[in-house]
Amino acid sequence: MRCSIILLLIICFIGASRSAVSLPAPSITYVSAPFFLTSERYFDILGVGFTSPLTKFYINDVEFPILSSNDTFMTISLEYKNLPIPANGEYKFKISTSGIDSNIFTVIGFDNPKVSQNNQIVYLTSADGSGVFDKVDWTGVKAGYITPYSLITKVNATTLSFAAFAEGAKVKRYTMFDRYAKPSFTAPTSLLAPVVSNYMWVGQKIQINGFYYVSPMEVYVDGYNCTIESLYPTQVLCKPIDDYFKYITDTTNIPVLQVQFIDPSLVIPPTYLNGKMVSLQSFNKSGETTFINVISSSNAGPVAPVLTGLTSAPITLIEYNSTMATFIVPGSAQCGVSYLSLADGTRVSNKMLICPTPGLIDGIFNRNSQITVRGVFLNTTLYGSSTSAIKFYFVLPNGVQSDCVSPIVTMTPNYIYTVTCTVPDLINSIKFVAQTVGNTSATMVLQYPKYITINKVTSTYYAKSGTVSLLGKNFNDVKNVIIGTVQCNSPMVNNDGTLITCIFASSALYADPLVPFLNVTVITNQDQLTLPLFSYTCDIACNQGTCQYTTNTCACPNNGWSGDNCNQVVPTIVTSTSTVYGTPGKVTIRGTNFVNLNPQVTIGGSTCGNVVVSNDLTTIVCDYQSNVESINNAPLIVAVIIDGRFSTSNPVFYYTKVCPSGSNGLECSGHGTCNKEFSCVCDSRWINADCSAIDPPTIKGTTTTAKYGLPGLVTIYGSNFVNYNLQATIGGSICSNIAVSQDLTSLTCQFKGDVKVMNDGDLLDVMVSVDNQFTATAKVYQYAPQCLKNGVVCNGHGVCNSTFACDCDKGWSSDCSVVVPTIKSASAIKYGVPGTVTIVGENFVNLNLKVNIGESVCSNVVVSQDLTTITCQFKSDIRIKNDGDLLQVVVIVDNQFTAFANVFTYLPQCLKNGVVCYERGVCNQQTFTCDCDKGWSSSNCSVIHPSIKSVSAIKFGTPSTVTIVGENLVNKNLEVTIGSSICGNVVVSPDLTTLTCLFQSNIPVYNDNESLAVIVVIDSQFRAASTFYYLKQCINNGIICSSRGVCNQQTFTCDCEKGWSSSSNCSAIYPTINAATSTKQNTPGLVTIYGSNFVNWNLKVNINSSSCTDITVSDDLTSITCMFQSDIQVSNINQALTVYVGINDKFSTKNDVFIYGKPEQTCPIKDGKLCSSNGLCNQQFLCECNKGWESSDCSVQDITQELGVVLEIPKIKKDDTASLIKAPSGIYYDVGIEMINEITGSNDLVLSYSLKNIRWISQSDQEHHYTTELPNNSTVDVRLTLNSQDQRVYYNFAGDSIPILPKSVKYQIQLTNWPFSNSQNSVEFIFKSGIAPKDEQESQNTNQCGHQETTTTTKTTDDSIRSIQISLNGETLIGTFSDRMILDSRPAYNRVNQLSAMQITKYQLDTAPVYTSIQTSYFKNSVIVDPNFGVLVSSAPEECKTSSGIASWKLAVIIVCSVVGASLIVTATWVFLKKSSKAKILMFKMRSFKN
Repeated sequence: MRCSIILLLIICFIGASRSAVSLPAPSITYVSAPFFLTSERYFDILGVGFTSPLTKFYINDVEFPILSSNDTFMTISLEYKNLPIPANGEYKFKISTSGIDSNIFTVIGFDNPKVSQNNQIVYLTSADGSGVFDKVDWTGVKAGYITPYSLITKVNATTLSFAAFAEGAKVKRYTMFDRYAKPSFTAPTSLLAPVVSNYMWVGQKIQINGFYYVSPMEVYVDGYNCTIESLYPTQVLCKPIDDYFKYITDTTNIPVLQVQFIDPSLVIPPTYLNGKMVSLQSFNKSGETTFINVISSSNAGPVAPVLTGLTSAPITLIEYNSTMATFIVPGSAQCGVSYLSLADGTRVSNKMLICPTPGLIDGIFNRNSQITVRGVFLNTTLYGSSTSAIKFYFVLPNGVQSDCVSPIVTMTPNYIYTVTCTVPDLINSIKFVAQTVGNTSATMVLQYPKYITINKVTSTYYAKSGTVSLLGKNFNDVKNVIIGTVQCNSPMVNNDGTLITCIFASSALYADPLVPFLNVTVITNQDQLTLPLFSYTCDIACNQGTCQYTTNTCACPNNGWSGDNCNQVVPTIVTSTSTVYGTPGKVTIRGTNFVNLNPQVTIGGSTCGNVVVSNDLTTIVCDYQSNVESINNAPLIVAVIIDGRFSTSNPVFYYTKVCPSGSNGLECSGHGTCNKEFSCVCDSRWINADCSAIDPPTIKGTTTTAKYGLPGLVTIYGSNFVNYNLQATIGGSICSNIAVSQDLTSLTCQFKGDVKVMNDGDLLDVMVSVDNQFTATAKVYQYAPQCLKNGVVCNGHGVCNSTFACDCDKGWSSDCSVVVPTIKSASAIKYGVPGTVTIVGENFVNLNLKVNIGESVCSNVVVSQDLTTITCQFKSDIRIKNDGDLLQVVVIVDNQFTAFANVFTYLPQCLKNGVVCYERGVCNQQTFTCDCDKGWSSSNCSVIHPSIKSVSAIKFGTPSTVTIVGENLVNKNLEVTIGSSICGNVVVSPDLTTLTCLFQSNIPVYNDNESLAVIVVIDSQFRAASTFYYLKQCINNGIICSSRGVCNQQTFTCDCEKGWSSSSNCSAIYPTINAATSTKQNTPGLVTIYGSNFVNWNLKVNINSSSCTDITVSDDLTSITCMFQSDIQVSNINQALTVYVGINDKFSTKNDVFIYGKPEQTCPIKDGKLCSSNGLCNQQFLCECNKGWESSDCSVQDITQELGVVLEIPKIKKDDTASLIKAPSGIYYDVGIEMINEITGSNDLVLSYSLKNIRWISQSDQEHHYTTELPNNSTVDVRLTLNSQDQRVYYNFAGDSIPILPKSVKYQIQLTNWPFSNSQNSVEFIFKSGIAPKDEQESQNTNQCGHQETTTTTKTTDDSIRSIQISLNGETLIGTFSDRMILDSRPAYNRVNQLSAMQITKYQLDTAPVYTSIQTSYFKNSVIVDPNFGVLVSSAPEECKTSSGIASWKLAVIIVCSVVGASLIVTATWVFLKKSSKAKILMFKMRSFKN
């Protein structure tokens, strides 16, 4: 179902020339058509020729109404439901004026696209899968109509994408804008997922940053729920559950964040984001240092984390890398769930339980079957937790293990712990173990000493010598036994040492008679123990006393007990205090021996409770209820019982004699007298035993003549008006000066008359009270009549006459409560000019008088004395539409009496539709017509006809003033827009022909030639339109040089940032890949990729399907270094892998330039030394020589500079590819390519071409570029490049890094279109290197030493030569050969050999030089090889030795073979020569050869 039409504006401008004598042909230049659907929509159309009254508007030949138009601007109304939908979605807009048709302006319509999302990237996909987006010119996205602006990327013909931003989530929609910055389509965000920009650890919580976070939603980290603690639109803070990151075993795990909505009604996928985390694996300890094994992802981030979770302060690591974290455990550390974090607390690893290894210092057995052990790291709980962290147990000699139950653990300030445990008895030794929950432990073996134990000692009689037995253990070697201070003689011990018997004189006395024990001391050879265990025997049982051990009798203490055994109590009662009968009170009983042992007291048989005994046992105090009647006040018996056994009694209690008291505490309540029988005789009217009550009073009526507000006497009639604290009130007001009649039936009092009543005859309550407790109330009192109604006399607007009727004030009627005002007329004033209005009528009572005219308050009201006229000040601010319209006049008296009439009108003033000349002119007071302001027209100044003639240009991106020239530019609510941007600070010239405004210059255009619509709107209704152009400034797709360059103001082309292409206005990157270094298969290593334009912007590198990680880019963007896992399997070592480089998923390149190094390849070894001990072996298994050493194995010393020798730049032979290299001695070396052969697999010669005398075509003297065509129609291309630097440089050829000597020449030979006779054959390039012929030596060198040549060859496993060295009298020519070639644009391994004498003869070559052969396999299109040659001084030259006038010399040829050269595509040949002039390198930029 088609739910919306999205119109893509394709702007095409067709200019129509205007005829000087006829109407111009109409032309459409722009249509502003928002692309979301409503039931009706307005379109603004810009162009020319719209003014004819015969103008009509069509869409697909269907006419639609025109709402308004002028020459350049038209507004039309469109009912979408009436618009036919074309099959191709194209809507043809056309205007016809007087039969002349305009150009066709095409607008595209289609169904709402589907919206999907991948985190921040939002995708719009056409609903029907068609390629409609090929026709759409959307360029950017805003949040509704709000900045910022996000560019739209075209993914393909069916899909567009853009980056979501927070403002879109706020306003709930994203609006697409076309290249004219006009809104085109709105995508709702109700189905968008949360966007995650990044997340970080904040302590133990995760902070997620992004936007579109609304409830309800949930967060997971690696599948663990993360409880949301705070939720804001752009930030979420959550806390993972405790098991998160604990004991991770998956070492390859990289944490993933998952954020999602949980509304079941929404089908919205979660948002995922990979994290950067470190995985803790295990830990161990060596000495003071603890090691944590970690696995860190390549993007783990932290360089110097700290360890958190063992101590209150994080622990600083002493070493940290991708596999190990090392730290020293501080003494304060304890077991803890630990993790790595940054200094600010941000966590970067999982949790892992780490326990420092306990350390035991010493330990002892205590005498009380306990052990005490001291040590370190013995804290019993996990750090920051109450969870147990360590277990203490011991192992008995028989192997039985027993826990240390409830150990006592203490710690000193320097973190030394003390642990105390109870152990089994009768053991000789134990092994103590401290075992942490982290599986770290410490043990210690403790020996039990021979401690004495005394459990029991027998007794003797005092002063009677006897045998004493001591029971215990470890008495074996007893030396002495002392009881008290007296020695126990002749001690004897049984065999097992558990019993001692000795003779005691029983003469020692107790040190304290109240402590009946003597100290017993046992001394052995190993121990001594003293305990208070001995007591004398006493036969008498002393119940409450002590046995006198010296006399064997009881001594009773002075505590009330007596008798031979201190087991009797004999209490006595002497006196007792009194209470009042019927009134409970405390009684004090005095006597002796009141022992406080369950004492009980009764008086007259009634229990006396709460017994308290004095310390001296002579007094008892208790609570008596005074409830036992005493006949004739006879005494009552007091009885005391101790412990239910010992009792005494005595009749000693008497009551106090009194009459009853009332509640006021007075005898007979003060209203009677006490007779001799102790009873009350009450006064008149008082009753009850204590005379505390009377008969209540009654009220029957009142008499008075008092009026309200006037004090007067009131008489109240009733009964029992007892004049005792007598009070009277009327209506709640106190009636004072009370006088009571003798018969208590009436009282007279003074009433203030201050209690208000509403009407005459209303009754008030009368209240009479006696003694504040006996009260009578009746509603019986009323004032004398006084015309009172509703609390006011005559309503306050009259007086009460003698007939009790009201005489009303003027204007008031009825009962003086009503006013009836009337309005007859009102005077007129001018609109807008405040003035006085006179209102005529009746009964204008000036009581809260208010006057309104047309809802406007008329102030300063003045009323005439006869109440018939009002004058007031009217602001004249109530608008009327036309002259003569009446306004309502309202008069209100006292906010309740109202009169109103439509009687007011303004004086005439050209008023129409509520405005005087539309406020754009003045009213002519003679004609009452409008004289309009400048720019306005029509009879009432209601119309403006603005126009625009020209608009000035400014620079895009720089806010500047724009000048618009036209007519009738009236500054009335003037608004100017350019594109969709408001042009501010509008200033209009006095003649209304020019306006200037500040344009922000922020509306992008596609290019410099595109225009923006200029709209001038006056007073929100009058419009003029035109077009605006920016000054030229290299705008492409709305951006100057794509924001990656600057515009050259001379050429108007872009000067781009490094790596960006100027041909695309800096909008594209064209990376290239030329070569790549090698690794060995299945051995991860760094790979360097050579090429150009490697812009480091979301860079991705793949070798085949394997990602190359840890990417770094050189400053000049020509090389990339990354870590390759070497995990792509090949069966052929020459198989080239594809290297892919992608930049921001938008720009990419690939080339088959990577080959693996040979499996058996190693660095060169000379005399058993790697790189001759003069260099280092790199990852490509090539020697990087130290300064002063050269050759592939760094075996040749270069002392050229040391001797101060200056080398010259090589000479290139004219019309020849050979080179002459001059040595310091003056000798010239002749190097170059000599021959090209085709040979069979058995080395039989198939075809051979000598290049010695071939004709070359020289293309450039500077690059020394030579080409020739061989007879078999193949082409040879030779490039010789000189280098004049004084130092060695490295040249990369097809991934092979080749050292280049100072002052050298590099060869590159390319053979193309060689017609092989058999695909099994190969091509052989022959290079010569030797002494130049005499005719090519300089004249001064004619007496050079003669030569004798010897050849020494060093072979390797594949016999391939890496370098060749020719030494002559201390000077060495070095030729270096790569083991690689470029075969059909791909790298491959070649083979380099020295020609044998037989081969030299076979090929008919000069026998003097040394010849080197580079063999290539079959190729279809081309092959490239690349050797180089250079000279150095390797030792001090010797003088030539002459014989017969001929100099002798020695020439040594050394062939150095790479062990297995790790090569790339080309063999590089450079010859470096030293020169004192400025260094110059003519670098050859290798082409990318493709099929």
